[in-house]
Amino acid sequence: MTGTLSVAADVGGTFTDIACLSADGELSTCKIPSTPDDYAHAIIEGIKTLTRSLGTSPDCLAEVLHASTVATNVILEGKGAKYRARND
Repeated sequence: MTGTLSVAADVGGTFTDIACLSADGELSTCKIPSTPDDYAHAIIEGIKTLTRSLGTSPDCLAEVLHASTVATNVILEGKGAKYRARND
């Protein structure tokens, strides 16, 4: 079976958003809780949930795109690891 669906996932600190675009231009979305211990789990579960609701399976995916709001927020909020210059 040739993939016909394009899927995009945006992982945020609280929720992961999944969007699916069909070959005929129909857009479907879902939002599920993020899984900070392993963000991939939320992406996989979101794809399964969305494809199930469309009456298809992940085998129909032509491409998967990924974005991460988590990293952007860490940078913007200055909550990442602190950098210390080494004096060697």
